Formats: sequence, structure tokens, C-alpha cells
Amino acid sequence: MGLPGWIPSLEQLTSWGQVVKTWSITALTAGAAIIGAIGLYRTLTSDAIVIEPIRVPSAFEQRGFTAEIATARLLDEVAAFERQQSSAKDRVSILSRERADELVNLQAVSVKGLDTQTVQGVVREALGIVPRRITGDVTLAGADDEPAYRVRLRRQPENRVIVDLTTSGDPQAVLRRTAIALIEAVDPMIAASIHWRARDEENAMRMVDEVLANDTPDDDKYGLNLRGYVHITNGRHRQALDDFAAIMRIDPSFAPAHFMASWAFREQGDVDRARDEAQRCIDLAPGKSWGYLAMARVHLARGEVDDAAAMFLATVERRPDALPPYVQASGFLLERGRADDAGRVARAGLRVFPESAVLHATLGDALSRSGDAFQAGRAYRRALQLDGTNARAKEGLAALAGGGR
Repeated sequence: MGLPGWIPSLEQLTSWGQVVKTWSITALTAGAAIIGAIGLYRTLTSDAIVIEPIRVPSAFEQRGFTAEIATARLLDEVAAFERQQSSAKDRVSILSRERADELVNLQAVSVKGLDTQTVQGVVREALGIVPRRITGDVTLAGADDEPAYRVRLRRQPENRVIVDLTTSGDPQAVLRRTAIALIEAVDPMIAASIHWRARDEENAMRMVDEVLANDTPDDDKYGLNLRGYVHITNGRHRQALDDFAAIMRIDPSFAPAHFMASWAFREQGDVDRARDEAQRCIDLAPGKSWGYLAMARVHLARGEVDDAAAMFLATVERRPDALPPYVQASGFLLERGRADDAGRVARAGLRVFPESAVLHATLGDALSRSGDAFQAGRAYRRALQLDGTNARAKEGLAALAGGGR
């Protein structure tokens, strides 16, 4: 029996291959009613590394971590780490979300009469993906009260070990440490950003050194830019500007570097040059938040409060999927006495990041200053549920109890 008329043939799928690159894989999804499951493989990285189920010891299986579950949890940990990174790279994840999502969409439902492995090859060819594989195993490395585990991941077909880690703890902790080790092996630039975001300067710089020494020169500007951030936070403004000059020799249109330069010049007290670099960043990347944030800080340095507020709000408009702009904008507005505006920004952020203790605490402050003590108390208590150490929420509740604010 032939396929229903609304399902394209394999030949049609193949002929659409080049169109998919500029159109959308959702066209294939709609046309093929979504191709069947492709085992346990998951797409990783822009080079389409796929990971096979990792072999695990009986100690893992006894705690419910079969090979399939352990592999899924490892990928979950990678995804969790990647959400912590702040790299300016367009491809910001070794999970390569765009292509992963495209292929996951094509894996959801089986279509009778189509060979999924063949279709998998067609789709990958259409997307320009050349797959490689990662295999691996977890073995027991000790039999003490707290056993150690050795994790080895290999890249195929060359069978090269890319992760060789010995660690202890429960299975989830082992997989968490494996995840960051895998990210370091596959994309050291993203790993550097994750470490930097976690305030682990030593490991961030270790990964930057790896970026600048490896055979991926396209990442050098990102590594130099992050190193510039580290220099600035340590008061080494001249070194940061040296890194900026190095980036300009590589790519003078690299907008994030102009943000970094604006920051360095502002810290040096050269507000005019800071403004020029912020404007250059905006001109090069008007749809990104970097330049507007830089310009907001320039306006603050000049005492131009209203202009600064407008720029902070512009950062939110251009990066509604990132937490820092909401935190920065709401906090700034609150400091400037604009409690209602601060509350609106905090609420908008909480719709995207409902578990941000900082935004809940900021909302509590905004509500308190607007006279809504009941709702302010709820916001503070929610902040403390999420982060029991949040000082702002503690102080806010104490102030409400004492009749302050």
C-alpha cells in the first residue's frame, strides 16, 4: 500500500534537502507527520556528535540509573550547565539546540512504511550535518564506603578518549561532573563561560587558554573577549584593552568586543570613549542587548538618569529570554524611585524566570514601596523559599514586621 497523498515520498524528502536549509524543518515535520524514533541517540554540537547509551555499573542500576536513564540525565545536566553560560557565541551550546530540536521533531511519531535510519540520513544530509559518535562507560574504581567511579567517554570513529574522570558521589553527582567535563572537551569556550558565570575564574582562564591554543581559530575572539572581562574585574584595564585590540585585528565588527571596550574605558574614567564604543556596539548589533547595557552605564556615569532608564529597558526588550537584563533594569528603576516601573519589569521577568529569587525580592521591594505590604510579604517569602540566604528578602520581611518601608 502506498503512502497517503499528504505524506511526501522519500524521493521528495531528498529533493527538498537544499530547501530545508533556508526554509524550515517544520515543513518536513508537517509533510512527513514526523519520522519515527531514532533509538536513544541525541544530537550534540554543531558538528552533530551523537551520544550512545553509556554503560553503567550495577551500583548505578540498583539506584535506578540504567544506561538509558544515565545517558538522559547526563544530557539534562549538560543542558542545565549551558543555561548558566553567557558566551556571546551564536551557537551557545554543545547541544546545538536548533538542529537538535529539528531532529527531535522528526523523531516523535512513527510513520508506517519509512525506514527511520534512511530518513535520519536524509534529514542530516539536508541540514548539512556529518554525524560523529560518543560512546562511554562508567566503572567502579573502588570499594570503600564511598565508592569511586571512573568515567570514560570516547569520540568515534577515531576511538579517542575525550573524558577520563575519576570521581565519587551518588550517580547524579557523577553525571553532573561528567557533564562539565564533556563540555570542556567538546567546546572549551562554552565551558569557559560557564566557569566564569559560576565565579570560578581559575577554571574560566584555563579554558580560555585552551581556546586560544586549540585548532578552532574562530573562537579566539570569544576567548579574548572573556579574558578581557576577567582583566576588567581585576582592575587590569590596560590588559583588557590589549585584548580588545587583538580582537579588532581579527574582526573589527565583533560587537561584544566593543561592549567590553566600553566597560574598560568607563572603568578608566574615559566616559567619552566608553560612549563611542557603546554606540559602535549598538550600530553593529542593534537587535542585541549588549550595546544598550553599555550605553545605560555610560549615561549613569554622566548622571543622565532618564536616559539610563530608557537604555536599561531597551536591554529587556532585546533580550527577553535572559535573566540579567530584568535584574539590572528592575534594580536600577527601584534605586531611582520608580517602584511601579520596577515592579512591572520584575513581573515580566518572573513570567520567564519564575524561580528567580532575586526578581521575587525585587518585586517585594517594589510592592512594599508602593504600599502593598501583603503582596510584598508574599514576594519576599517566595524569594526565601527559592534562596534561604537572600538578604534583601530577609530585610524586607523584617521591615514589614516592624512597620518600616
